[in-house]
Parts: sequence; C-alpha cells; structure tokens
Amino acid sequence: MTASVSSHTFGLVRSRSFRIAMHFTMLLGVVFMIGCGGGIVGTYSADARLMEGREDPMEPGYSLDEIRARNGGGQRTLKLLRGGRFEWNTGGGLNEGTWRVDAKQLILRDDTVGGISISPAMQSDRIWEIRPNGELIHTGSYSAYNIEEFYTPN
Repeated sequence: MTASVSSHTFGLVRSRSFRIAMHFTMLLGVVFMIGCGGGIVGTYSADARLMEGREDPMEPGYSLDEIRARNGGGQRTLKLLRGGRFEWNTGGGLNEGTWRVDAKQLILRDDTVGGISISPAMQSDRIWEIRPNGELIHTGSYSAYNIEEFYTPN
C-alpha cells in the first residue's frame, strides 16, 4: 500500500496542472511582497559615511564629522508605513508622502513638507537605493561631497 500512495503522490507532483498551480501561487506571493513593499515597512535612522574609495571633502561644513553632527545622532528618521505612506523627519522638518518599491529602488514622492501641501504638478520622485543588507541609501543630499547618507532599520 505504501508504494501505491508514494507513486500516486509522485504522479500528482509531476502533473502539469499541479506544477502550474504551484508556480502561480509562488508568483503571487512574490508579486504581493514586492508590490506592497512589505519587507521594508518600518522605521529607519540616518547616518553618513564616505562613499567607497572616496576621500573626506575639504569643503567647509561638509566633512563627514560635520554632516554627522548636523544629522544629530538619530534625529533624521524615515518611517515607511503600511499602505504606501511615509514620514521623513529631515532634522529640520517633516516630509510626508507616498512610497513604492521598483526593482532595487525605493521611490518617495513628497506631498506635504513641514505641514504645507505640495500641488501634484510640483511633486517629484526621490529615488533611493535599497541595498541587500536592508540599508536605504539617499544619495541626493551629500553625494557631491563624496558622502552618502544611509538609513538602517531600527
């Protein structure tokens, strides 16, 4: 009896319809995780570091130590909320808007800055890199000074 159950189970696993159903189920799971960005929902804190292979800038006010001091040790945070909304405490104000994940990028679109609504025509995307280790890289602020601002999960 055991042999017939095993061969029947093996035959089911090998059937075309079963394989299609399994692939479809796995695909739905992946699409859901990517589409919802569920893996990156949470609160992140900012820090800064020199870009790989670069030197500390000599520009007054933009050395790595000065930027770290300006960031205030955790004052800058990014909250990615369920439902595709974010709150970004920039250290000088609060930006709010929508977020989505596209490939290995986090795309933020501010719709409110410091409590003031931004008209849709003036809104634009901020593209951040998502690293395999879970860091979010914001290159817009200090990249001209060889520094990248990175956010790590709390």
